[in-house]
Amino acid sequence: MPITNPHSIDIKSNNKGSCFDLANYLDKEIENKFFNHTEIDIKTYDVVQKIDTNISKLGKNDDKFFAPTINFSDKELKHILKDITNKKIDNISQLTPKEKEIFESRIIDYSRLVMNNYAQNFNRGLKGKDLVYFGKIEHNRTYKFDDRLVKKGYATAGTTKPGLNTHVHIIVSRKDITQRYKLSPTTTYKQGIKKVGKNVGKIGFDRKNFKNLNEKSFDNLFAYNRGILEKFNVLNTLKKGSPQQRFELKEKILHKVSTISNDITKRFKHIEKDTRYIGNRTVSEAKYKFLKQTKSVSNTVKMTKKEIDFQQAVNQIEIHEMIFEKLDNEISKVEDLRKQEDLDYQERKEQEMLESEESSNKLKQEIDIY
Repeated sequence: MPITNPHSIDIKSNNKGSCFDLANYLDKEIENKFFNHTEIDIKTYDVVQKIDTNISKLGKNDDKFFAPTINFSDKELKHILKDITNKKIDNISQLTPKEKEIFESRIIDYSRLVMNNYAQNFNRGLKGKDLVYFGKIEHNRTYKFDDRLVKKGYATAGTTKPGLNTHVHIIVSRKDITQRYKLSPTTTYKQGIKKVGKNVGKIGFDRKNFKNLNEKSFDNLFAYNRGILEKFNVLNTLKKGSPQQRFELKEKILHKVSTISNDITKRFKHIEKDTRYIGNRTVSEAKYKFLKQTKSVSNTVKMTKKEIDFQQAVNQIEIHEMIFEKLDNEISKVEDLRKQEDLDYQERKEQEMLESEESSNKLKQEIDIY
């Protein structure tokens, strides 16, 4: 899922003062090049000036801005890039300048949807255009000292991570563009009413709802078919759910895998009854992979039921789902081929019958003449 943190703890400046340090830190890959809800190529100086002056009625110790981040999974980024390039991309350096421009444009489009969701999640009738915010796209990440691979000695802190690492940093003002509302995504209230003297106003920010909205926006914008194990609600339940919730979710996942497995088994048997496909290489290879993975899935199910390592089991099941999907595609190809052959056979039979009938009629006519 696209991970959207409403405020990053690891920011490069105290958010009770100027955003100067953070804005300049974000120039580390490329200078300037910020965007907001309507513009691109905004200079860093203008970002600092706009954020630092949008602080009406904020006290010395009040938060002046927040720093949300938008992070994507490798699978999500590859999906976007495949749609743009129609080929597999493993590193941003593989893109042409034009492809990179289109890619960044789509990331900006999505970021603006995220900020729409951010504004609406305050329940005050606001939209992204009502915020004072600026975003910056980054394509690289570096290893930190506490990264697992660094601790194990497989990577060095400070070096660039391989693969696709595109993400977005946002700097958003605490106040809306009219400077009427104070907006804090770190509030402990999800939704409520606050009364101060005679003034009554809505408060709150539901972080779970924010992430769900962003997930839905991503899937709609990029026509992304999200698997059950990529959904925020599922992952959140695995991590923070009650034992009962985890058990019910586990049963749902295992049932899904079992259903896919049983369906493919039935289709194999159906195909094998057709003597024309005995020894078919595509079917044989698919069946071999299927039987091999079935054994692995069986072990995964047993491990899951014992709750040895639920997260590891879920990760394995996700792999098996992908394999089953590939096998399903292979079988579909064979079935399509068989259907086409059946149609061809039927057409030949009809043609032969037609020719036979014509021949018979012709012969009858000749007999009648004599």
